[in-house]
Amino acid sequence: MPDIEYDTHRVGGLAAGKILQGSQNGNFTRVTGNFERTNALKCMTYENRTTPPRSREERAALMEKRREDAEKALNERRKADDAFRANFERLRAERLAREAAASNS
Repeated sequence: MPDIEYDTHRVGGLAAGKILQGSQNGNFTRVTGNFERTNALKCMTYENRTTPPRSREERAALMEKRREDAEKALNERRKADDAFRANFERLRAERLAREAAASNS
């Protein structure tokens, strides 16, 4: 039977462990409630990359596409805002006309 018995369960990427009984040489090896990372951060090297790095031309093309997409989205937003404002002004004019007609009667 082991000297220490753990109650462990997984929480996200962490393993939570509580000491149930025992110790090694009088010192507890794990404090109750602490979290220990099961997959420690490993050094990343370029050999481990799944995709090759982009060339300068590919990066420039990607940036240009993103800029064009942003301009397109901004133009669509401006058109929607202009349509909203025009409708708001139309409804306001109609309301003011109704109020004026009601006050004259």
